[in-house]
Amino acid sequence: MFGENSQDIYKQLLDICDVLELNFRDVCDFEFTIEKGQLFILNTRTVKEMHSIKPKVKLKFTIDLFSEGKINLSEALERVTPCDIENIIEPQIINLNELKLIGKGLPASKGVATGVVVFDENGAKEYIQKGEKIIFSQIEVAPEHIEIIHQSVGVLTSRGGMTSHAACISRGMNIPCVSGCSDICIPQNSSPLKKNVLKSGEYITINGSDGCVYMGKAHVKDGNWKNHKEILFAFKMIEHSIKSNNLDGKNIGHCWTIRDFLLHNISSKPYETCKKPIPHLRDYISFSQPSFSIIESIRNDLYTLNNTEKGNYKFILLGIYKMLLRVISSKIGIGNHYKYFRPLFDPMLSVVELEKSYKQLVGIEFMNINRYIPFLVDISNIKVYFEIECYNEEGLCFLDNTNAKGESLVLRGENISRYSILVNEAIVDHVDLPYFYHCIRKREYYWNWYQLNNTNYEEIVFYLKLGEKNYLSNPKLNIISHELGLLEKNKLTFTGKSLIDTEGGCLNG
Repeated sequence: MFGENSQDIYKQLLDICDVLELNFRDVCDFEFTIEKGQLFILNTRTVKEMHSIKPKVKLKFTIDLFSEGKINLSEALERVTPCDIENIIEPQIINLNELKLIGKGLPASKGVATGVVVFDENGAKEYIQKGEKIIFSQIEVAPEHIEIIHQSVGVLTSRGGMTSHAACISRGMNIPCVSGCSDICIPQNSSPLKKNVLKSGEYITINGSDGCVYMGKAHVKDGNWKNHKEILFAFKMIEHSIKSNNLDGKNIGHCWTIRDFLLHNISSKPYETCKKPIPHLRDYISFSQPSFSIIESIRNDLYTLNNTEKGNYKFILLGIYKMLLRVISSKIGIGNHYKYFRPLFDPMLSVVELEKSYKQLVGIEFMNINRYIPFLVDISNIKVYFEIECYNEEGLCFLDNTNAKGESLVLRGENISRYSILVNEAIVDHVDLPYFYHCIRKREYYWNWYQLNNTNYEEIVFYLKLGEKNYLSNPKLNIISHELGLLEKNKLTFTGKSLIDTEGGCLNG
């Protein structure tokens, strides 16, 4: 093609590829021509400018550039996005046109499962002995169902939310789960008003990534991330950065989000829900609705994020919310969110309608945190205020009033433009937030503070319960408790009261 100089031309092309990739720090597409044996470069563009590049290809390009030393670890991690990772490993139902959609619930744990539906232990044993895969279905899952869930490939419930027992257990076991699917009816609550009554032994398919439930047996393309070498490599990069404290502030939010998705089945995508906001007809249980002037004062004190910060800080703020819900709900079970979480006001009363969009202020609080999480022994409460922007009412957050003991929140909009966060009633500086978040996330997996101080969580709690008259009897624990902010001048602080469940340590109500 190139005549006698073909080898020289080819070598020039390879050299130019290296020069372009080193200059633009990205894979490049370029046009060239050859005239009279001479090579001319006409035009070039980077992968970032190619909108049709598939996520898997983008990830491979990033890993190749990093492996060749053309970009550093921080640059590589910046280019690995949660959305791309989820799209790559999204399981696919090959014969979707052969299945019948019978309902839609909440996508509580990602993945697709197909099998015969069972409702009790006897049904499970019968079909397992026949070599069938089973999907366990209940109105709500209870702790005594754990053995059946262990043997199931998926879980389906007609009631419950994203933090229900079924959802938390399924994510922990890495199996698909659809919760709160009110469209289907199982034998325990059979209703003549519902068409889709499930029968034991029928083949069903559940998609824990979008909440769809189908009648029929699916043929599924594998979505296990450990079978994708590029994702496995990206995960190892993230783990290395976390363990070596080499994670840049700009990468903290989305790297932990990717880790949560791969290890805990927690999607970065907004939760879909069948719930709708309803007018509030009774007194609020978890809070007293603040006045309009107080809400405006909170709004005015929020920090405004610039466009380059929005993605990272969105993942951080939502990451705090999802991590605390996951850890605490797994410890105290279904229906107990009112013990540790509450909205601070009705978000539907803080909506500002603009010409083509809406702005909504949302306020939430996690209280009594150290009572349930030993690695956060020094944190009693976290308050988060954030303003979201959306273009229609479908993106607005609203209260969930289904629990008579306290409201929860249906979080739909995630386009956060401004925020404020307080830990133990102290404002966390904007610059410090990524590192605070990284610190508390890393504690869950790698914290050895108790071992280094030759103590444990239970010993500290027992010591504080001895009372003020006995605090000087143990100098070591006295010093430790003061360092953790549990004592001040040998008196319990608010954080200390929260830890040992004394009056004043609970912010609820």
